[in-house]
Amino acid sequence: MKASPSASEFREQLVARGHLSSISAEFQALTGGVSSEIYLVKDGDDRQIVVKRALEKLKVEQDWFADRKRNLYEQAFFEVVSSFASPNVPAILFQDSELLAFGMEYLEGFSCWKDELILGECDQHLGRLAGEFLAVMHEETFGDENLERRFGGYSRFRELRVTPYLEALLPTYTEFNELIQSEVSRLSTCSECLIHGDYSPKNILHNGERLVALDAEVAYYGDPAFDLAFLLNHLFLKSLHSPSHLTSFSALIDATLKAYGEHSVRFDLLGSRMTILLPLLMLARIDGKSPVEYLNTDSQKRFVRDFAAETLRAADSSLQSIQSLWFEKLATLSYDNTKH
Repeated sequence: MKASPSASEFREQLVARGHLSSISAEFQALTGGVSSEIYLVKDGDDRQIVVKRALEKLKVEQDWFADRKRNLYEQAFFEVVSSFASPNVPAILFQDSELLAFGMEYLEGFSCWKDELILGECDQHLGRLAGEFLAVMHEETFGDENLERRFGGYSRFRELRVTPYLEALLPTYTEFNELIQSEVSRLSTCSECLIHGDYSPKNILHNGERLVALDAEVAYYGDPAFDLAFLLNHLFLKSLHSPSHLTSFSALIDATLKAYGEHSVRFDLLGSRMTILLPLLMLARIDGKSPVEYLNTDSQKRFVRDFAAETLRAADSSLQSIQSLWFEKLATLSYDNTKH
């Protein structure tokens, strides 16, 4: 594998290509992602930009490699979405297809939604903004053949999402192999609209009023239910991390779903898909290639595994019943924990 240039070499390349003005530009590595190098660059006295380039080997415990050209799809995603929802994506300041890097605005004063949720802070207004943007993006790009050609290519989505999340479950969850394989097959042929592919709170920044979605490397023309289930999964799992805020998390999920439904004419058609995707994604964030770091006790992991398995075995689950059962069981678990 060819090593990526060092930060100093990268800086020299950016200056030589006219993206930065000075070789003395200060680079500060930003943390939080596993798939890219991200730098806050101070270029002169008053210019701050964020520069991002993709890694070939992702920063996770298990070996996970991905084509660095996904950086180009991220750039294209921001370009497309800015045409109808510019406040919800960062402004792109430069693009370089040869370096597989780009520069974007520095969102000074913005907070990461994940950080707040980890503390049990459940702002329903942010849930509404997140649900509304997702629905608008799906509706605006639905049935667009040009975007399907531009963002299609199942092998890329499979490499970044299906294999590390769903197919990685096959050796452990043999009981559900047929169901998993069926879902893999369905995702391979579902081409309905542009999806973000990694729409999670860690990739959402806000300043109270403006919500911005970042890290769109997985951008793909596929199933809108994947985006919504991916987001809901994070909200469910974070409620397990903060059992003293169950009512707030349940209300946040309600607000998110209501906002999505108010801006999507196809919301009702996604429910049956999410009743399968959601529990599978729950298992994936425990036993897949990218487990969540904040659920680290055996009892938490067992709760997710047991709940997801029970949900997958139930033939008549609805999204509403899954949500109700999750918080009902979690309340009992929380109560039991307070007695010991």
